[in-house]
Amino acid sequence: MRKAQTMVEMLSTYSWALLVIAVFIIFVFVLSGPPGGQPQTLAFCTIQPEFPCLDATFGLIRAANVPFVLTFTNGMQTPIYFAATNSFNVTTTGIGSKNKVTTIGTCTPRFAMPGNQIYCNANIIGSFEPSVGTKVNILFSFKYQLCSKNTQASCTGNTLSTTGYGAAAISTANTANIP
Repeated sequence: MRKAQTMVEMLSTYSWALLVIAVFIIFVFVLSGPPGGQPQTLAFCTIQPEFPCLDATFGLIRAANVPFVLTFTNGMQTPIYFAATNSFNVTTTGIGSKNKVTTIGTCTPRFAMPGNQIYCNANIIGSFEPSVGTKVNILFSFKYQLCSKNTQASCTGNTLSTTGYGAAAISTANTANIP
């Protein structure tokens, strides 16, 4: 009985020290960022017309490429079709290279119904990664066709183009999981 009482007294006396150590360890993990400390950019974006932008994300450098994914919704009242496999165009400064870089990518699904989420991917060539806190600008455009029915065959031959803009600051936030 005496040993149990001694143990309880010791825990109550030193529990504040254990709490301080636990808070310090949690604080260090939060400030240290993701495993490996790899930077990522947190971005916002806008697209006109009728394409609500959901996310614009840079991933980790892979084999001298910086993957970029734009996610948006088809807000049009009609299906759209990305006729060209290289329908997505991204221009950045300070990502991949210190200079301005223009990269061509693809959008999927290529045939998107109203309300569908669309993912456009581009691999920016180069391995230049700016330092934490650096702001980068992202200009992008994509080409698409309007469709009159819920089939790809109903899409017009007229190609439309729209542009968008994003801005980001390099941070050590969670690493991007790019599909």
